[in-house]
Amino acid sequence: MSDRRESADQLDEEGARWAARMDRGLTKVEQAALDRWLEGDTRRLGALARARAAWFHAERASAIGGMPTSQTAIIAPNRRMALLGGGALAATVVAGVMGLSWRRPSSGSEASGIGEVRRVTLADGTVVTLDAASHLTTAIDHVQRVVSLLTGQAFFEVAHDPVRPFFVRAGAAVIRAIDSDFVVKLRPDATCAVLVRAGVVALTDGLAPLAAGRLLGAGWEATVATKGDQTVPQVTRLAPQSFDRLLAWREGQLSFAGDTLAEAAAEFERYNSAKIVVPDASLAAEPITGLFASNDPLGFARAIAVSLGARVTMRGDDIVIARVARGTT
Repeated sequence: MSDRRESADQLDEEGARWAARMDRGLTKVEQAALDRWLEGDTRRLGALARARAAWFHAERASAIGGMPTSQTAIIAPNRRMALLGGGALAATVVAGVMGLSWRRPSSGSEASGIGEVRRVTLADGTVVTLDAASHLTTAIDHVQRVVSLLTGQAFFEVAHDPVRPFFVRAGAAVIRAIDSDFVVKLRPDATCAVLVRAGVVALTDGLAPLAAGRLLGAGWEATVATKGDQTVPQVTRLAPQSFDRLLAWREGQLSFAGDTLAEAAAEFERYNSAKIVVPDASLAAEPITGLFASNDPLGFARAIAVSLGARVTMRGDDIVIARVARGTT
């Protein structure tokens, strides 16, 4: 059957299939196939727009109602639902796709050095503040925007775009932004922390919504870890004052609230060439609370030594925090 003989229902069914693929992220091969499909018939752009509109409509209803979105509604919206349920939103999506279709795909890489906090603007207008020693890659086209956080931490102020969803991949987690400002931190153990300052984000494992904590609104934090073959989120409601503490790194400060001394030492290492060494395992496990200048590891070490009854010595460029031996002063 030639492209011109496709019925409206067939076009909408294929558009729905592409919308579902776009939701979980397209491979390079799929992206090329989508481009060819769109170029084959001008009606296909409208079919894709209707399917995307129905998807956004269903997702918004899920966020407002607090109920899981029906996978059937997302993956296979029929033509009647797309036209009636998507309605005005479909018109917006069509206009957006037509306005963006001329843009060439953009990919890139952004990184910050030790002690460097960088603010960069991506090709779509999204502003990203990279924490020290952080690295991410970007893949932005007329269908979707994907950022992969490889190391470190970043604060995202996502540019509004009703057509192209914005994804951040970090460790086992995939975060889909819905008009949001949020922080993503990838820890050395591949655990991912997500803090939402404004808007809503959806947590996925790349293929389907998580069973718990799927939608996060402003004021919520989620930690996503992998246990076996499952992606498990732990969701916490944050106190208002916690935001300034957790975003203090943007102002050159490090804030700790119950972090271990070993974890704090590792954090300082991202900002300084000097390394904090804690040979004693029990001392390294001591909890730390306080706000410290990120460029002053020696000042941090001395303050902690006083509070924990330890001492600080220099070993080359290393700052060593050790317990005071019994019988010494």
